[in-house]
Amino acid sequence: MSLFGPSVQAGPAVQSEQQNQAQIAQGEGQVQSNFAGFNPDFYNKYTQTTLGAETPQLMNQYATTGKNLTYALARGGNLQSSAAQQENQSLQEQLGANEATIANRAVDQTNALKANVNNQESQLDNQVIQGGSPSAINSQSQAMVAADRAPAAIQPIGNLFADWANDYIADKSARAFQGNGQAPFGALVNAQYGTSSTL
Repeated sequence: MSLFGPSVQAGPAVQSEQQNQAQIAQGEGQVQSNFAGFNPDFYNKYTQTTLGAETPQLMNQYATTGKNLTYALARGGNLQSSAAQQENQSLQEQLGANEATIANRAVDQTNALKANVNNQESQLDNQVIQGGSPSAINSQSQAMVAADRAPAAIQPIGNLFADWANDYIADKSARAFQGNGQAPFGALVNAQYGTSSTL
């Protein structure tokens, strides 16, 4: 008994609420800890890894397209022409555009992963608040994190030079640009296809 009368013990309802709040705090803490690795550094590395997986595909396409362009110009006798220089410059510009395309794609894939991770974390927090078992939710969050951190399968990027090749090789180069053969330009002959313009 206290000086002010009998001590007041917390009733069952109060104790139950205290236990519930403690369980929620435990569950949210475990979820937050499991997802802590998804920080700006992780997402930056994910973007660079995605880009690194797609860039070799792009450069292989660039090399193949450059060779096809050389053959098309050679068939028309235009390897030493102003048309050759123009075509080579156009191909370089297309490479730059395609590099921007795969860079944007890598960012989009990173943003999609980030949104998925945030959604998963929110769903798990809601399960905790609704009274889910902290241990079960902890196991579930660990499984989600492992799946999210697993390396993504390398996807084919598709032929990013197809439209350019149809326009410049099949159409213009195949017709040889007769009349430009007298201009002495040798840039295409010595072009090193396979060199990135910006990466």
